[in-house]
Amino acid sequence: MDRDYITDENWEKFRNSSETLSLLASVGKQSFEMMQENYGLKQNRNYVHPSSTDDLRIVVIGKTGVGKSATANTILGEEVFEDSEGSVSETSSSRCVSRNLNDRTVSVIDTPGLQDTSRPQKEVLREIARVMKLFHEGVHVFIYVLNMASPRFTDEDKRSLAAIEQMKFGDNMKAHRMLVFTHADSTLADRRTLQAFCEEQQRKSPAITTFFEELDGNIVAVNNKYKFPAEKKRNQNVILGLADKIKHTNNNAVYTNDMFEKAAEEVRKLMKKFVDEGFNHRIMDGVDIAIAENPDIVDSDQKLVVEVRQKLHEEIKRQQDKIYELRKARAEEEKKRIEEEVKQNIKRELAEAEEQLKSTSEVLESDMIEEQAGKIGKSHLGVLKTLQEYMTSLDVWKGIGF
Repeated sequence: MDRDYITDENWEKFRNSSETLSLLASVGKQSFEMMQENYGLKQNRNYVHPSSTDDLRIVVIGKTGVGKSATANTILGEEVFEDSEGSVSETSSSRCVSRNLNDRTVSVIDTPGLQDTSRPQKEVLREIARVMKLFHEGVHVFIYVLNMASPRFTDEDKRSLAAIEQMKFGDNMKAHRMLVFTHADSTLADRRTLQAFCEEQQRKSPAITTFFEELDGNIVAVNNKYKFPAEKKRNQNVILGLADKIKHTNNNAVYTNDMFEKAAEEVRKLMKKFVDEGFNHRIMDGVDIAIAENPDIVDSDQKLVVEVRQKLHEEIKRQQDKIYELRKARAEEEKKRIEEEVKQNIKRELAEAEEQLKSTSEVLESDMIEEQAGKIGKSHLGVLKTLQEYMTSLDVWKGIGF
């Protein structure tokens, strides 16, 4: 059964059918439920229902090829970041994408892969430091991604994380971190639970032991390769559920520091500059988004002004194109409405004409009948007179007149 062409409702009916349950019983229903729980498919104990205004800002980091961009796509529910499973990162510069999910804005920054063989590590770290300024209001959650099929967390990985924390971040960043294991299907299929898997990795690697302890249980496992809508949605809920839990554990506080505050001040200066130059206030509301979506922002104020100005012009053109398309669509709808109105008028006039024709035909037919009856009556009268004359001549009808 192809999940791409059936609804979630029908899929649930299929999964709960007697045939399916019988098959599950034959292979071990308990094992299947354990796998569901490991993948986060059965339920998400960490999920905290967000309010409609509970926006979420996430930064995804990890080594090249572990499924970092795929995880970012899972969070947003669509393919917006190019994924790479090799040693060369597809993400050369950081990119921020925002989507409206369940009446709240979720923004995700996908960063270049750590330990990328195609570029120096210092360059990658500088890019990550730069991208943090895109979330000048602060970050709610940092997601570190590891491949469950190859979960090597070496001393080099530990040093990479330490280097990120030392970029004016500090220990407070740890309270906003979580770990996402990818490729869960290839690892947990042998009935191991996520907890058992983590304990096994701790026995193998002292480096990962410290990392797990700092995470304080904020670990989930997903399979980003799922194509079925219901399963993709569950994976999304698993990640967002834990992210919301971390955010609420921190009392909705964001991770911020001097670097974020400096970026916020730059944005405020830009907004004042653009307003002073006569830009529309409504357009200025998009400055934050313009900066966040621009992958080429640098520290230079002048370069930042140029980049944001260019982005605003692009946004204005996009809005103008949108208005044109809306007007075009409305004109097309108006055209269809007029055509339908004319069509209905023609139908009504034809119906009235047919009714009038029918009435006229009935009148004409009645007149013709009367005319024919008159002709027949006169003919009969003539015959009777002729017959009378004939009978009179025979003295049979003498004294009888007409």
